[in-house]
Amino acid sequence: MTEYQFLLDDGRGADLMTETVEAGDHAEAELLGRMRLSASPSLQRIIIMRQAFEVAVLQRPQ
Repeated sequence: MTEYQFLLDDGRGADLMTETVEAGDHAEAELLGRMRLSASPSLQRIIIMRQAFEVAVLQRPQ
């Protein structure tokens, strides 16, 4: 398992919140991010990072 950081953006322009998750690969981290985004209506996007590199950006449809 590898640690990934989710940078959570609620669209209010404040600092991004950080959440750490463990996933087997990028695809699993993205799936966890999609689940997190759908479970939190206030979130606008999630940036998935691994060791300071951007893996994916998930955005709520406009």
